[in-house]
Amino acid sequence: MGINSIDNKAVFSFKWYESLKFKIAALFLVLFFIIALSVMLILNTFAEKMIQDEAYLRLNNASSEVISELERHTILSSTLVDTMANLAEQLPYDSESYYALFPQVINYKGTEAFIAGGGIWPAPYEFNEEVERHSFFWARDKSGKLNFYNNYNEKMGMGYHHEEWYVPATHLLEGGVYWSKSYTDPYSLEPMVTVSAPITKAKKNIGVATIDLRLDGLQQLLTKVTKSFGGYAFAIDRNGTFLSYPEIEQVISTVKNRDGSELKSFVNYQDFSQQYPTFMPLSQLLDEQRQSLLSKLETNTRFGKKLSATIALNSYQISEEEANLIVASLFHSRSNANDETKRVNVQLKDDLLLHEPVFVSIRVMPDTYWKIITVMPYSQSVGAITATYKQLIFYTFIALLFTVFIIWLVIRHIVSSPISHLAQQVQYQVDDDHSPMKLFDTSAKGELKTLVEIFNQRTAQLLHSQKKVEKLAHFDALTGLPNRRMLINRINNKLAGYDRENCFGALLFIDIDNFKRINDSLGHDVGDQLLLRVAERFTQTVRKEDTVARLGGDEFVVLITKNYTFSKQLNYESTVVAQKLVEAMQAPISLNNQLHHMTISIGISVFPQQRNCSDELLRQADTAMYRVKAKGKNGYCFFNTEMQERAFRRVEIEQSLRVALDTNQLFLVYQPQVDNQGNCLGAEALVRWTHPDKGVLSPIEFISIAEECGLIIELGTWVIDAACAQFKTWSDNGNHLKKISVNVSPKQFRDINFVNIVRDAIKKHQINPKRLILEITEGIVIKDISDTIDKMTVLKSLGVRLSIDDFGTGYSSLRYLKELPLDQLKIDQSFVRDIINQPKDAMIVTTIISIANNLELNVIAEGVENKEQVTMLIDKGCMQFQGYYFSKPKTAADFTQYLEEQAIDNVHQFGIKPSTNS
Repeated sequence: MGINSIDNKAVFSFKWYESLKFKIAALFLVLFFIIALSVMLILNTFAEKMIQDEAYLRLNNASSEVISELERHTILSSTLVDTMANLAEQLPYDSESYYALFPQVINYKGTEAFIAGGGIWPAPYEFNEEVERHSFFWARDKSGKLNFYNNYNEKMGMGYHHEEWYVPATHLLEGGVYWSKSYTDPYSLEPMVTVSAPITKAKKNIGVATIDLRLDGLQQLLTKVTKSFGGYAFAIDRNGTFLSYPEIEQVISTVKNRDGSELKSFVNYQDFSQQYPTFMPLSQLLDEQRQSLLSKLETNTRFGKKLSATIALNSYQISEEEANLIVASLFHSRSNANDETKRVNVQLKDDLLLHEPVFVSIRVMPDTYWKIITVMPYSQSVGAITATYKQLIFYTFIALLFTVFIIWLVIRHIVSSPISHLAQQVQYQVDDDHSPMKLFDTSAKGELKTLVEIFNQRTAQLLHSQKKVEKLAHFDALTGLPNRRMLINRINNKLAGYDRENCFGALLFIDIDNFKRINDSLGHDVGDQLLLRVAERFTQTVRKEDTVARLGGDEFVVLITKNYTFSKQLNYESTVVAQKLVEAMQAPISLNNQLHHMTISIGISVFPQQRNCSDELLRQADTAMYRVKAKGKNGYCFFNTEMQERAFRRVEIEQSLRVALDTNQLFLVYQPQVDNQGNCLGAEALVRWTHPDKGVLSPIEFISIAEECGLIIELGTWVIDAACAQFKTWSDNGNHLKKISVNVSPKQFRDINFVNIVRDAIKKHQINPKRLILEITEGIVIKDISDTIDKMTVLKSLGVRLSIDDFGTGYSSLRYLKELPLDQLKIDQSFVRDIINQPKDAMIVTTIISIANNLELNVIAEGVENKEQVTMLIDKGCMQFQGYYFSKPKTAADFTQYLEEQAIDNVHQFGIKPSTNS
């Protein structure tokens, strides 16, 4: 092929077999045969798998239809029984109320066809302390009328609290349900099952509520959904008992009732397979699935085995194997709904009823653990799918041939167009260096039109990417709002124009309250949805000329500016805007079909004041916002100098405290603890800080900061070590105290190394661990009772004694209190302070002393400041005290002198020696 120049125009010349038309035609002909051959190979290769997949799809669809229909009944039954349990938890033990309310729930409209009855079954002696069995049971008679039956309350037999449907339900958490094994309706020979729910009050099981579900017409339903493919289906309950079967007579047997009468009952599939060996392969599949379920129990050996043994022991109807199956199914119901144990698809060589190879699907219903077994004949599935396969091949070739032909015509028409137009455009852009990048003209139809379009598309994407990069640099990717960079630029522009434009404004720093809770509980996707909704509300609330920006996370900023007249009412208009933003959040926000009420906290800084910069404005507004958080959130606050000084002071204290721990600026003082004779029994160690600039600081000024910044563990470790060291010194010098008390913060107590820290201090200083008392607050106890008891038990094993500090001011539960391995309760000074003048405080103190005495705990009152308080406390039975009446906290040297002086002092009136020290 060559290029000739005629009259400055490019002319192309080539032979016929070098033309694009010939090459494209030949290429498409080859491609057609290659594609056709590939399609044939692929279809033949995957034909068998397609047959199996199609068969299993039809089987699973049929099973899903049955399960969906059954779940409509089971879910409603579970809801009704849970309603009855909740109702029983709220009602008083009154028979008339039970007779009036519970039949209405059982006889719920629309359930008459499948709800056979139900009732309330109180635990033994629960409803009536003098009557063991006091149940309330209603059931339908042959006519469908709901009648009350009192048979279960008769004194003959084992009692309903030993029944298979009762015992497992008593071990469920509130809100859980238990599905019993099936039994046969004596009238209709239809299978029935009972769903039970625990009745719980004060975390104690007080009985069981039940609903009896009649699976009327189950086999008819299964026959209906399998009719289309000539197969059949049947159902088996958790224990392997048939719920239905096409040949019903084969799975029904006669059994003796407890009273000697004969009843019809469905047989177990394992017994059935012994009678019909052809059923054995299917029985083995069911055994494997049962074993797979039981194997999950092995992962819960400690709890699961114990629960199984308890259930089997408490019910005469449940064997050990059945108990294991019950517990395993309860565990399994909490697992993923797509668990592989819930579906089994397999092909069998022979079938008991169809006498040919079959496809079998075994599906497990959630919660009930009933198995739906669907069987499809191989011959019918192969015949139907083979016909479909042949039609697929035929129409595939027709469509392929037609498509290739049309594409060839289109490409032939497009590619054969002249190339010269494109060449001229390319040459023009190459020659003109100053020409900006632009798209090629695609109006002409040429053989390179597709190539030109691709080039234009990539060029357009490049131009779009340049604009997108520029936008990402200045706008938030999630909300589309200006980002921090653009906000800073706008603030700086406004501040720069202050002198020439007299521009005044305000910066509103906004933080969404409790946003982390949304992210942690619902996920970051839902959190992003919330941020979008909030951004929309903020944008709709402020003026168009104001700026709404997102700094990051859940932090937003609103920048409002006006001219010089605005400065006169700056605070007022800022308040108006802030109030509108707060009110905009009052309407709930819908996230994932749930309404959430969100609030915001706003900090406001105004400008210009003392030539602020953008960073200073943001820092001021941020400080004011945290002030709102501290006051309870859902509001706004202006920045002021006092807030800044407080923030700076906190940072200063934190930094100085780190230095203090490394430079021995901390020391301990000791406040005596005395008995009713004035004898010093021990001391409470209290930390003080000798600040190089501020002098001696009390714990009030730095303990809370240490908690927030994470220094409390290091500080608490130092206190324990220093207190043990001083106690050892006193002991070696002959000052034998019975105890020394050390306060423990919540974070320090929760630290994983806390027990080791205490153990190391005792071992290091060789003190008697029984002399060391650790004082903890009630908040530690109530936060995680299980962990608290475990840790306290370990400390007790070391010999350490434990005391509840400030008792009565927290939220201790008396039930928890009796479980804790405590030695002492410390009456809070807030009750001691007004014990003389406030009868309520005196009553609380009396109660605390009584609790301590009944639990055999030592009790000590703190904050004792006068003789009258001492006298009243002694009268009420408190014999140990701590407070300024006896002595203020002393340094180690002063405390040593105090011990020596006390040894020779006389006991004053009432046996108490008041302090004259400061």
